Amino acid sequence: EYAAQALQLALEKNDSIEIAIVTNYLGDCYFGRKAYSLALDNYFKSYKIFQQFDRQKDVAFSLIDIGTIYFVQSLSSIALGYFESAKEIFDVLQDKEGLALVYDKIGYVHLEQGEEDEALKYFINSHYFRKSLHDPELLALSNQNIAEVYLEREEFEKAISFLNDALANFKDDKYQVNIADIEMKMGDIYNYDEKYITAIIYYQNALKIHKKFEHQHEIALLNNRIAATYFNQNNYSKSKEYCITALNIAYVYEYVDVKAVSYLLMAKIFEQTKKIKKAFEFQKRYASITDSIIEAKQISQSAEMQVSYEIQQQETEIEILTKDKELNNATIAKQQAMGIAIGGGAIFLLFFAIFLYRSNLHKQRTNKILIQQKKDIEDKNVELEIQQKAIIEQNEKIQKINEKITGSISYASRIQKAMLPKPEAFNDYFKESFVFFKPREKVSGDFYWLSKSDEEEKVIVAAVDCTGHGVPGALMSMIGNSYLDQIVNNQLITAPDMILNLLHINVRLSLNQEKNQVHDGMDITICAIDYKNSIIEFAGARNSIYYIVNDELTQIRGDVMDIGGVQREKERKFSKQIIPFQKDMVLYMFSDGYQDQFGGKSRQKYMRKQFKDYLLKIHKLPMDEQYYLLDQNFEEWRDYGDGSGNKCDQIDDVLVIGLKL
Repeated sequence: EYAAQALQLALEKNDSIEIAIVTNYLGDCYFGRKAYSLALDNYFKSYKIFQQFDRQKDVAFSLIDIGTIYFVQSLSSIALGYFESAKEIFDVLQDKEGLALVYDKIGYVHLEQGEEDEALKYFINSHYFRKSLHDPELLALSNQNIAEVYLEREEFEKAISFLNDALANFKDDKYQVNIADIEMKMGDIYNYDEKYITAIIYYQNALKIHKKFEHQHEIALLNNRIAATYFNQNNYSKSKEYCITALNIAYVYEYVDVKAVSYLLMAKIFEQTKKIKKAFEFQKRYASITDSIIEAKQISQSAEMQVSYEIQQQETEIEILTKDKELNNATIAKQQAMGIAIGGGAIFLLFFAIFLYRSNLHKQRTNKILIQQKKDIEDKNVELEIQQKAIIEQNEKIQKINEKITGSISYASRIQKAMLPKPEAFNDYFKESFVFFKPREKVSGDFYWLSKSDEEEKVIVAAVDCTGHGVPGALMSMIGNSYLDQIVNNQLITAPDMILNLLHINVRLSLNQEKNQVHDGMDITICAIDYKNSIIEFAGARNSIYYIVNDELTQIRGDVMDIGGVQREKERKFSKQIIPFQKDMVLYMFSDGYQDQFGGKSRQKYMRKQFKDYLLKIHKLPMDEQYYLLDQNFEEWRDYGDGSGNKCDQIDDVLVIGLKL
């Protein structure tokens, strides 16, 4: 707001230099808010004004600002070009402060690209210039950067030495964030060195500073670091506490990097505390979010390649024209030298005058061509700047759209998860149980359902596979879940065949399938475990259940009819089958996702027979182990089996429920 007012005053005074200074400050404001396209626009405006008035030092600082925008957008090679241009100007001006800053910037680029030796060379040059300026706090910045390289090299003693020097020189409050960064790095070193108590002290010091400034991302990162340190001490309760704090912040602000670390850490915590199901749940979340991060990096690299290619083309044209101009100037200089060397004599002077006249005409024509070429280049530069800004704006728009879509789907996922019964709830009614639930995407078309009728001493369990997966499947699952609640919990109907009859009618009515071409529906198996009469009542729509007794697997088939979709018969009625309880009976309910998965060396479906054989193989094991083995077997099947590490894509949502009665 203040910057906008200052710009208005500068415009009223028509003071170009003041306009440039305020415009640059506006760029800083937008940069602080991560509005990079607006920041870049203001930096380019100020750069052009400074260039127009030949304020070379300000031009160089503007080039650094522009380069920094590209650097934070992961367009490192473009950023390096701007930093190098700024360095050339500071070299001519012999500006030590400017050179120190630009050496730091170039060092950051090399460090980002893993070129540690190059980065160290530039940071040491920066340190040299700052030492001659006798400014301890600027020198501390160079010490901090040099320490960064030694940290990457795991040369911790050298890193600690430079970090301590930096800490000793940071006095001004404006360097509080730098102090926090050093405290965090010291914590990292002592954590690596297994001096966990010292590490936590440094982390807590850094956390205190970032809380003061409400730097939410850094607060989340530090909570994860403290959690990891407590994990290394085998203090899993404290580790979980700090990890959850980090996750809560990450959920609010959509910090993908924080989520990835938190998910992996939570998986390790649950693994160590023998909570295998939860460990696998967080491991799956970690795998999913890692894929998203890799995809985002690929998009960024693609954008960098596109802009880099355009800049290289432009630079090639400029280089060719520059060489042409240099050649022309050299020719003219040579011709002038020849004229001077010619001795006296009127005839010679006359010839020389004619020669100079013709040469001058040629020079004028050449200059006109060069002026036009220069104008063409400037026009192309303007066009290139517009293209660069357009790419960044487009990236920002895509990122915002993706964030909104991802946020909406994440919210839908939370709603769907809240709708599902907790897997632990099954243990209230069964000797042992597991629910192996592996959606293909964040939201699922498969779902499971559980309810108890106290009056009839029945537990009703359903495994449901809705049409489609992802968002369309999830919408159908919401419909199915809602009607199951209504039929069983409100209308108190517990007979599986009657439940399916009513579910079919309600789905068709809700989707108006009598009148339109919507054929969506669901396949379902539903069991009512009747403890009073020691029987299982079963009904199914296009799906079966398996039970195993005395090492023999029995398949009970459902009706070959869907819930919802096309109905050609006058009335659809599902059948009920009765299965008596038997000692050590193990019951399995499932969707078709597991057996339809492609994999193996031949990239074939897993198939029903192999699924049956595997259940027979593992059915005597504890349910927690069965869950683990089903997951492991599924992932191994997806692997190509050729040592490449490549896997077949998961083609559908997967659901398997195991119950020991």
